[in-house]
Amino acid sequence: MKAAELDRKKRQIRRLLLSEYDISEAKDICRYIIRHGLWNDIHEPEARTLGRWLQSAMVVAYYRPFSGNHNTDDTLDRPSINICKKLSQEHLELHCFLKKNRNEVFAHTAADIRDLEVSVSLLAGRHSVTCSSEVSEAMFTQQTYLSIKSLFETVEELFEKEIQKIASTLPLKESF
Repeated sequence: MKAAELDRKKRQIRRLLLSEYDISEAKDICRYIIRHGLWNDIHEPEARTLGRWLQSAMVVAYYRPFSGNHNTDDTLDRPSINICKKLSQEHLELHCFLKKNRNEVFAHTAADIRDLEVSVSLLAGRHSVTCSSEVSEAMFTQQTYLSIKSLFETVEELFEKEIQKIASTLPLKESF
């Protein structure tokens, strides 16, 4: 194998391993949410807040491999798997749903999806602005979490297979 090809494969496997770690992190968070019943029909404020925090972390962790990273001397900017061609229709729709939520709710703020209420009042002789925001539609249901867990397991398996495929072409006892 030529040096340039070997270097590309090493960079590729590093990105895949980092991506697999992100998917595993998201899957672990999802399992925690399911195990502790932290989905959208919770009425206990502390549990609901914890559920929202974990949900946000889960979505951001899952989508890291697909949102592009900095290309470095050691890694590629994205995993080398065309995920959209390898997922079932149901999983692809869920993948796109998570992307949309990541981009509009969890990693960025799209003002048009927030129920933002702003009020201006006088407080101790100064104008005071307060706001409240509810994004209840972003809280997932128990069934959605179960589907998300299945998606994460599928994607993790795809990454593992690709890692094994590339590893089988690398020299044995190679450390990089």
